Amino acid sequence: DLHMHPRPAPSPDRPPLVTVGVPTYNRPAGLDRTLRCVRGQTYANLEIVVSDNCSAGPDTRAVALAHAQADPRVRYVRQERNIGLEANFKFLLEQATGAFFAWAADDDEWTPDFVAECVAHIGTAGSAMTGMRNAVRSRGLLRWKPPLDLSGGPFADAVAFLNNAQPSLFYGLHRTDLLRARFLPERMYDYYDYFFILRQVLTCGFRTAPAVCFHVGIDSEEPVFKPARPRAGAVYEYLPFLRDSLAATLRATGLGPLQKARLAYLLCYVAVNEFAHFERDLQPFRTRLAGLAKRALRLVRPLFRVPLPPPPPTMRLPDDPGELCTMFIPHATLADRGALGAAVATARADLLAKLE
Repeated sequence: DLHMHPRPAPSPDRPPLVTVGVPTYNRPAGLDRTLRCVRGQTYANLEIVVSDNCSAGPDTRAVALAHAQADPRVRYVRQERNIGLEANFKFLLEQATGAFFAWAADDDEWTPDFVAECVAHIGTAGSAMTGMRNAVRSRGLLRWKPPLDLSGGPFADAVAFLNNAQPSLFYGLHRTDLLRARFLPERMYDYYDYFFILRQVLTCGFRTAPAVCFHVGIDSEEPVFKPARPRAGAVYEYLPFLRDSLAATLRATGLGPLQKARLAYLLCYVAVNEFAHFERDLQPFRTRLAGLAKRALRLVRPLFRVPLPPPPPTMRLPDDPGELCTMFIPHATLADRGALGAAVATARADLLAKLE
C-alpha cells in the first residue's frame, strides 16, 4: 500500500534535502500531531516518509493519506505485516534520498524551527540536535531538561554526555550516508541509543544547538519500561552496551591512552549505576553486588578524575526557577479568575502529593 508523489528535481540553489522518517503503529492522533509538526517546519526542502507498521483499523491510514494528499512532500507506506520496531526504523532509512535524515517519533513534537536549527549547527559533524524539554501531556506540563553542550572535543563531549545522558539525541539530524553505513548492519539492543550517540561523539562529532526546539513526549508519569527484547527475571540487558561502547572507546583515534582509560572507567560506572537502579526489584542480590561495585568505583575516582552521574531517577533542577516548568492552561480558564484559581490549587495539591 504505497501513496507517493514524484520527487522534485534537485537544484543547486535549493538547500540540502532532509528526509524525515516517521515510524507509526496504532497511534493515529500522535501521527497527526507529528505530521503537523514536520509539515510546519520553516525549512521547506523536506522529504517526509511515513511507515505504518500494519496498524489495526483504518484510522492510521486515513490520517497519513490526508496529509499525503495535502502535501506532496509526504509519502505513505503501509507494511503488509508487522515487521517490528527495528526493521521499521531501518526501512525508513533505506527509503531516504536526502543528504540528512531524522526519525520523527509519533509521541515527540518539534517547534517550527527544529530542522533549520539542526541544519544550521551540524557543520562538519555527523549529527546535530537542539535543546529539549519533557512534555508531560497528561498534566499539560513542559519540564526543563539540563542543557547538553557538545563542543569540547571527543573526550570532553563523551564525559558530558555520559553524565547527562539524553537518549533522545538519537532523534536528531544525521548525515544519511554515514547513518546508513553504521545503523543498517547493526542489531538494536537496550541502551543502543546511548552507544550510538557515544560513537558519533567519538568518531564524527555530535553538535547541539542551544535553542529548545524538541519536546520529548511523555504520556504517563508512571515509569514505563521498554526493553528491546523482554526476558524473564530482568528489566534490561547491559552487557551489549558496555561491550560495544568500550570497543568504540578503544578504537577512537581522537583519544589518547589515558583518556581511553578514564572513559572506560566512566562507562563501567554508568553500566553498574543503571543496573543497580533498574534491577533492584527483580534481581535484589545482584543489585546489592552492583551497589558494592559502585562504592568501589567511587573510591578510585581520584585516579581517573572524571565526574560520575547520579542514579537514574535523580532530577536535576535549573539555576533559574523560571525554567523549572511551564503548564498549559486553556484560554477560557485564564479568562475566569475562579477557574484559574481552582486549576492552580489542583496543581499545587498534586505537587504536594507527589512530594509526600
